[in-house]
Amino acid sequence: MDFYQPHRPLVISEFGGYSHRVKGHLFSKGNYGYRSFKRQRDFERAFFALYDGEARKIVAAGASALVYTQLSDVEDETNGLVTYDRRVVKVDEAASRALMESLKLN
Repeated sequence: MDFYQPHRPLVISEFGGYSHRVKGHLFSKGNYGYRSFKRQRDFERAFFALYDGEARKIVAAGASALVYTQLSDVEDETNGLVTYDRRVVKVDEAASRALMESLKLN
């Protein structure tokens, strides 16, 4: 079924949810995420590939917005872009900003 309607915004309100645990920046031993990555570089590569691939398709199909699952880790959920204590950003900020800018519609 096609949900896109030109007169209404289409928002994907939860997108991604990849998990990466950063030692020393965790709430507990629990872990939750849709896909887990042991190494930060693998997490970052998967995040960028998700946006460069799937997000581009969703935007091209008419989406008005995509919201990554969560900005920061929350207790056992380690699928944020920032650690629970807000001290480590898990993805390169400049590269992420550039990628997000490239997804904007003109």
